Amino acid sequence: MRFHSTPESAENLEITKLAIIETVLSIAAYVCLGLYLGTFKYLALAVVFAPLMLFRTKESAEWGLKVYEKLFTQKPDSELLTPSIIDRISGNLIGWTLLSILALTLIAAVTVVGTTIRITATVYWGIRRPLSTLKKAPENWLRQSLCIDFFHPPEIIPLEAMKWNDLPGPTFNAWIKTIRKRTSIISKLLTLLVSSPLFILGFLPSLTYRITFKATSIAYLPFIWVARTTLSSDLSAKIRLERFTKGELEKARRAVSWAIFATLVGKLLFVYGWLERNRFEDKFPSNRFIERVVIPYGWPWWQISLGVDAALTFFLFFFADAALARIETKQIWSEEFALKTVSTTSFLRASLSIVTISYFFYVALKIAAPGLVSRLFGA
Repeated sequence: MRFHSTPESAENLEITKLAIIETVLSIAAYVCLGLYLGTFKYLALAVVFAPLMLFRTKESAEWGLKVYEKLFTQKPDSELLTPSIIDRISGNLIGWTLLSILALTLIAAVTVVGTTIRITATVYWGIRRPLSTLKKAPENWLRQSLCIDFFHPPEIIPLEAMKWNDLPGPTFNAWIKTIRKRTSIISKLLTLLVSSPLFILGFLPSLTYRITFKATSIAYLPFIWVARTTLSSDLSAKIRLERFTKGELEKARRAVSWAIFATLVGKLLFVYGWLERNRFEDKFPSNRFIERVVIPYGWPWWQISLGVDAALTFFLFFFADAALARIETKQIWSEEFALKTVSTTSFLRASLSIVTISYFFYVALKIAAPGLVSRLFGA
């Protein structure tokens, strides 16, 4: 195991000791901050923006690089911060002031452009190729959490650290290289002074975002496990499909799904007046169970998610059975189509289960420690 990362080691998914230490410290720091402030809203906000790194694909990264290259083909910015220009104006206070203002404006624009490209690329390719995007999530989680540390240069756009020498626009690597080339201390200080906006507006936000992602990595761990197990299986198509038709775990899920459907159908009949309440109550152990679990006068989101989960379970059973028949007889359906369908459906079902179970855990915690929940979550 390496001690610290490089751009090459990060792309090769080599875990580093420093990255592990950073992840543990980041989680501890955000937990302590939440306990100190009495709320985890800041961590929740970080979780919302974490998919910018989690859903990166090769296509989205290369697409972002091409867009970035097109925007800076004329290289007007890189010429402004070269050491020769800095030397020329080193004794001119007005020149320094104008160049600093221009550098600040330019680098602020570059930071905004880079962030916009990153978001656009992630959303665009996530919509265009959702299954490929989800498949990349475990790999991206591993890279960002355990393979990238402080030694890895920050990136305005993905893959910048690997291909910075071919990019026409400003990059962190080019900035660091420019500083290292300076031979005198005065020249290095002057270069740092002119390019300080790049550090303030680019380096610090990028570094903060990276540390924040490490803190949210524990929140995404269940989804990463789901994506890994449902989207990246090496089993043959026949074995995977037979798991849905003959597997003991799936049989148990279908039994639970029947119970969920029966409860929801009974509630539906009661809501529309097709079933009297006293007959409805006779089917359940107590009125308390009806009021808190069945909730006859409303449709909470978790009941809908349970219903969708049950529907997906039966869909997987019937689809897998139909797919096996068609694949074995070499009819219309291909193995690729069948595997993509069951993989995507399985991922959605597992994700719904995680969200629903997390809510039930929250309810149980609220009952066991209402004061703590009210302080941390404001509820």
